[in-house]
Amino acid sequence: MENRQFIRIFIAAFLLTWVIPQLSIKEVLAYDVETHAALTREVGKFYNQHFLDVRLTDEEIQILMAGSRDEDDTPRWLNHFYDPVHERGLSFSSVWPSSKNWAQNKEAQVSALYNPAVLSTYGTVMSALNPDLFESTDYTWQRAIKDYVQGNRERGLLTLGHILHLIEDATVPAHTRDDPHPHKEILGYDFGDPDPYESWTSQFTPITLNLTDKLKTKEPVDLASIDFYFNEVARYTNNNFYSQDRIGITWYPSPTPDIAESIIIGDFRYGVGKDDDGFYKLVKQPKVSSALGGTKSTVTLKDDLIFQDYWSRLSTKAVQYGAGVIDLFFQEVEKAKNDPNFVKTQPKSFIGQIVEAVKGITNNLVDGVMGLFSQSPSVEIVELLAEDGTLEEQGVEKSETIVPDLEEISLTELKNQEDDEFDRLSELNEQQEEQLVIVEEGKENEQEEELENI
Repeated sequence: MENRQFIRIFIAAFLLTWVIPQLSIKEVLAYDVETHAALTREVGKFYNQHFLDVRLTDEEIQILMAGSRDEDDTPRWLNHFYDPVHERGLSFSSVWPSSKNWAQNKEAQVSALYNPAVLSTYGTVMSALNPDLFESTDYTWQRAIKDYVQGNRERGLLTLGHILHLIEDATVPAHTRDDPHPHKEILGYDFGDPDPYESWTSQFTPITLNLTDKLKTKEPVDLASIDFYFNEVARYTNNNFYSQDRIGITWYPSPTPDIAESIIIGDFRYGVGKDDDGFYKLVKQPKVSSALGGTKSTVTLKDDLIFQDYWSRLSTKAVQYGAGVIDLFFQEVEKAKNDPNFVKTQPKSFIGQIVEAVKGITNNLVDGVMGLFSQSPSVEIVELLAEDGTLEEQGVEKSETIVPDLEEISLTELKNQEDDEFDRLSELNEQQEEQLVIVEEGKENEQEEELENI
């Protein structure tokens, strides 16, 4: 068991310190970081146009944009995939949490892979610990609501920006079709090529993107839960669009090009798809073929006309769903404000339990040491003396604390008291260490499946 655990930890450390850093961020992300920022700004603007009860200021939209950018910090992007057909995340050396799960999974977000503070403090017993340090990488949906309700509105909106990023990623076909797309060579292995659609969309930044005209006839999507938002937007993307490495594969039944409506432009035949907005170009291949088919090398998405049709639909969906998520957020905030149970202490994460255990050891040791230098009899001692009638005969009240003349305490008595206190502290310390071991073993059990996958 110990050897197996060591191997898991070694693999996790190897991924974190060697493999993952070798992947260039732009080679594995969905939309470019600045494209995310641009989409998030459009989400904020569109929300303000349709919801008047709670409006976002320009500064608050900037905070949302900052959170949207930050969600791509390494290695958080490993959890930005959601395959709605098979209900799973990215399959890349392991099966990572889906973006839907990641958005609500505090335990995953504060784990050692994403929070280096966990690793740096495990081996050191500190005299004082700050529990917030261990939850600094918690950007979950629940945390966004909690922070906003408890008055930390900036942190709440920053976290909401992280959630909007994940919704936007669900409008990238590769991220809903389990299509990892780094193209870095690592240890002699080629991990493919970048997704051409994502590379094409990197031209859109907060300076260049304006979706006002495309959104004139659109409305925000109104759904009852954050799960529903992930489900719907991911299904729309998966069912209607291809990614370059997932064209026509059997485990995704949709989309299917409409052969009857295919069009020829120049030397290419374009297969078309259809949604509520009408027909759009889906794939292309050389027109010498009588029907759309052929090999992967001949059927492709790599065409500006196709990318334009994809972006026209997917970018507006990102904004429509994103604006609905913001409205849902403020609805949940109001519910939480009116819920007396919400302000109660939330269940501690496993890391929080570790912190409390270590703090317990530290505090008890400090109290014990202080006790060695404070030898005044306690109230309990006074009450014990009172039971034999001595104190009452002398007219001393039970509630009083007696400080005896130090000259009356012999060196032997003082030494005996110190020995007794030392024994008590030693026993207490052993108990606390046993508690810490139990907590650590609990973590091993809770994270066993995650580490085994890694």
